[in-house]
Amino acid sequence: MKIAWREIGITALLVATLTILLLPRMQLQTRTLAIGDIAPADIKAHTDFLLEDEVSAQKKRKRLKIVYCHSTISTSKPSRSLTSV
Repeated sequence: MKIAWREIGITALLVATLTILLLPRMQLQTRTLAIGDIAPADIKAHTDFLLEDEVSAQKKRKRLKIVYCHSTISTSKPSRSLTSV
């Protein structure tokens, strides 16, 4: 039984080349950023999180108009409970 070293070498070289090309670049390069630095690329978080602007949210809640007010009292004219936007 003859071992085909040439084919084994070509296969190993091909596998190594494809591994290097197909790996995500972000895993190969890790950069440490300080506060205020501009990121060289988009950074995605591993988990979702909510960062709410409390001041802006309160202003928007104050400007909110009631479009429909549901009442348990039956009225003959439902248009009385509707307000114009």
